Amino acid sequence: MSFKLKFLLSFCIFLIMSCVSEKPSGYKNGMVVSAKIEASKAGIDILKQGGNAFDAMIATDLALSVVYPNAGNLGGGGFLVYRLNDSSHGSLDYREKSPGKSTSSMYLDVDGNEIEGLSTSGALLLVFQALLLVFLKFMTGLLPSP
Repeated sequence: MSFKLKFLLSFCIFLIMSCVSEKPSGYKNGMVVSAKIEASKAGIDILKQGGNAFDAMIATDLALSVVYPNAGNLGGGGFLVYRLNDSSHGSLDYREKSPGKSTSSMYLDVDGNEIEGLSTSGALLLVFQALLLVFLKFMTGLLPSP
């Protein structure tokens, strides 16, 4: 048997053996995966309290904004494609766009100068738009209010 064939056979056996594993440990009714274990644990805690996958997603995203802020969790936009357990499905488009009543001067004073910090804090901040949309559409109502 040639060296290449022996190497290939050994590599295939190694690959197959490395894929065999024990049953994964964790929460039995769901799984949360993220870039940081702390954020994933926040999502798992929500599932354990009776929340659904959307509740866990929001908790994980908020936790990621603390433990992995460079990921741009709160200010980013995107799409959410979902399928519910009753087989209904849909999508949410939360790309970065201003609400319908936004104006080009909403962050300016009467002289047309930028109001420092108004676009990054306060009631006119738009970064939670996606999380709020998901929360209002899919919240379970099982978790107590803070």
